Amino acid sequence: KNWGKHDIKVGRSWRKEELRIKSNSDLHKLWFVLLKERNMLMTMEEESKTEFEIFPNPERLDKVKESMHNLEEVLMERNRAYHMLETGETGERPAKLLQNQFGLTVFHKMTEHFIPKYMNKKWREKFVFTEFS
Repeated sequence: KNWGKHDIKVGRSWRKEELRIKSNSDLHKLWFVLLKERNMLMTMEEESKTEFEIFPNPERLDKVKESMHNLEEVLMERNRAYHMLETGETGERPAKLLQNQFGLTVFHKMTEHFIPKYMNKKWREKFVFTEFS
């Protein structure tokens, strides 16, 4: 609908306060509208680059991304509140700060394994140091 136009009127991004009063089904629909809009804008941006033209109103893409970020945060708030009410926990995976091989501190989300690493034959073959014959 905006192909080839250079003067496009745009609004603002969705605020968290506005998204908090929406129902889950409305948020679900809005997510896909924003996703479709983002894909269209990214396609227009690439087309503008190939045609060596100026992409009209590039801030539209930023507004859509900000709206999607706000929507995702509102959904995370709802999920966290639901899990706290039902189970008393946040429902998020536990995580901790670890140091990697280079001594840098990284944020690691823990996962549950069926077999401990020391009992897992495939893991030992792949990661445990063995002498060269």
